[in-house]
Amino acid sequence: MTIASFCRTVTGLLVTYGFISGDAACIFHLPNYAEIKGSSPRQAASLFSAMGAGGIFTRVVIGLMASSPSTEYTLLQFGIVGVTGLITIFFPLFSSTYHCQIAFALLYGLYSHGTNSLMGPLTIQLTSLSDVAIGFGIVYFSCGIGYLLGPVIASFIYDVTQVYDYTFVFGGACFLLSSMSTAGISLFQTTVIPDRTLSI
Repeated sequence: MTIASFCRTVTGLLVTYGFISGDAACIFHLPNYAEIKGSSPRQAASLFSAMGAGGIFTRVVIGLMASSPSTEYTLLQFGIVGVTGLITIFFPLFSSTYHCQIAFALLYGLYSHGTNSLMGPLTIQLTSLSDVAIGFGIVYFSCGIGYLLGPVIASFIYDVTQVYDYTFVFGGACFLLSSMSTAGISLFQTTVIPDRTLSI
């Protein structure tokens, strides 16, 4: 493995781990946080519906964009994950009403769920068709680590500070770390020439 290939692999892990940790922390704590801010349990549960509505739209749109040969996957990932991080970090400042919580959930789903459509293209871009199975293995292993550690770290932050706002700051910081790691991919990126032809 060359130095450039090693750096791309590590950066790809940071992208996935950072995103999934932030995502897991936000989803895990959002209902309780909404109730603390005055929303009813039914209103808190409805935030996931708003999140899903935004996710449906963005997965289709990002999927269509990723199908274009001229699309820069890393630039697209950098943008949507970076915006997700900013939305998450500033959410505590505008979370006092149910309407603002619904707006956050819709925007969060709109931006964060788009990365699911980019997971495949980015994995192939970091590896090659012959190594794509290994690439996906690394990606999903990183997803497992993120889902395992994200809520635990966020809960620890809440236990220590007794302030739920900091858990969303942590989640937003993870998203921003992921976004910066995506920018780092382009620094070590080399063009991968497919060495296998797929036929149907």
